[in-house]
Amino acid sequence: MLPTLTIAGSIDDKLSIMTKLYEYFLASRKSQSHFFKNVASLDYLMSIHEPTDEDLGMAIKRELVELYSNYFTDVTVTVNLTTEDNSFYSVGILIETGDGYTLDRSVSVVSNKIEMFNKNIRLYK
Repeated sequence: MLPTLTIAGSIDDKLSIMTKLYEYFLASRKSQSHFFKNVASLDYLMSIHEPTDEDLGMAIKRELVELYSNYFTDVTVTVNLTTEDNSFYSVGILIETGDGYTLDRSVSVVSNKIEMFNKNIRLYK
């Protein structure tokens, strides 16, 4: 079960958990929630890494594996950074679990701010 900050209380549907964890990763700052003390957010990672830095992709992968491993087994993450220039780039994220769940999404980043979510979302079991 994943706790939420809404009247819903907790989420136990695995597809919903996949989506909510991704939203948390995009929306929060490092250690903003006591539920995920050791997980840094995308916003935080972008603040400490340049978009052309290979370490950004590796850091995103490491943080998402740690976050999703609390709820799923055998989590694998693939990150694809496409850089136009230092002020605009996209981050493609594919998360697959041993439980058979997959989340495939991307965001556009302008001047280190997440500007647009990919409308073509794949989320399935």
